Amino acid sequence: MFTVPLKNASQNVLIKDLELIEPEKWKNKFLKTLEHAYGKAPFFEKVFSIVNKVINTKSKFIKDWHLNSFRLINNYLGINTIIVESSSIYNNQSLKGQDRILDICIKEKTDQYINTMGGKGLYSAELFMNHEIKLNILETKELNYNQFSSEFVPWLSMIDVMMFNKNSSTKDMLSKYKLIK
Repeated sequence: MFTVPLKNASQNVLIKDLELIEPEKWKNKFLKTLEHAYGKAPFFEKVFSIVNKVINTKSKFIKDWHLNSFRLINNYLGINTIIVESSSIYNNQSLKGQDRILDICIKEKTDQYINTMGGKGLYSAELFMNHEIKLNILETKELNYNQFSSEFVPWLSMIDVMMFNKNSSTKDMLSKYKLIK
């Protein structure tokens, strides 16, 4: 597990405006920690290369790191998903939370919105249905794969999954979920 040090992080700062604190110092420490923790993992070289590219993204803004990580991981896993910077195309920065998501869904003319379990209490299925949009929550099924120890430690990170599984197995794990209402 890891955290990224951010400058002036608060609920009042837009994600697109969040900056890293002392990225160079943090980068080196993080990469050494990762190397120490996973150096003997079966897919260390390939995954460490991806993480290294993300960590060395030439930007102080966390959104650029996120976008780069999504693109690199999608490429590694063979996932062809279009990634869009919502802050730059929907012109709805005045909206917050559920209203902003709903506005994006309407502009995209979608009939379904899927969110993670963490957002279960944030959205009203009734409000989405009023706009003929079905709201679902993605519930990830418990995964189990070989790690270093005999006792499996669940729910660590995508980095952990990728370090111990070939890319086709990792991609397959992404399909292990159910949609709940």
